Amino acid sequence: MPGSKLEDILRRLSQGANPTDREVASALSELRTDFQRTSDILFDDDLKLAVYSLIQRGIELADEDLFIACDEHDSLRRLVYRIVKLMDPEKLEETVDEILARDLERTLLGSYIMRRVLGGRGGGT
Repeated sequence: MPGSKLEDILRRLSQGANPTDREVASALSELRTDFQRTSDILFDDDLKLAVYSLIQRGIELADEDLFIACDEHDSLRRLVYRIVKLMDPEKLEETVDEILARDLERTLLGSYIMRRVLGGRGGGT
């Protein structure tokens, strides 16, 4: 998929670049709107760390496209949940306000993060 925003951002992340929030949002928008075409790149072993970075940034930004795409695609949701489990709990706590502000707490990913943050204080999921 030469020329895709998603592929470009992942390549740049692999090279140590730090894309802007807007670039991250654009790549995640492409992922959501054209998941069937772009999903294969998410599971490419050579891009594993870049994918992790992109998804973590999307979570930290409470990117609507990422959260909704997780509702729409089981394989993406499973990948993102694995990444959430690896994230620093403080980073997740910082994300809660954005999730609430954007009304994303009812998405599968939003509710999963909320349970981890709130449940983490008492040993939940």
